[in-house]
Amino acid sequence: KKVQQKSLKTKEERLINAQNTFRVGGMDLNLNGKKNINVLLIDDFVGIGASMNVVAGKIKDLYPAVKNIYGFAISGNYTKNFEIIKNL
Repeated sequence: KKVQQKSLKTKEERLINAQNTFRVGGMDLNLNGKKNINVLLIDDFVGIGASMNVVAGKIKDLYPAVKNIYGFAISGNYTKNFEIIKNL
């Protein structure tokens, strides 16, 4: 069952939900022989950064040519200090 991240209260719940909800794929696995690819993740809102952190990890695991992943959010909740997203 898919659950919106914003409805979850704890960091652990958000991490587990993000891990089980988001899928990464659709790109050529070798990215046409390119190396040191940069990726920009765009999200509408970042709370603690669980979704962005999980998706970035999945991209790095699946696509070794990706060197840097940058996150951009339209808005965020700074009161939570983005405690997870710092782990990227």
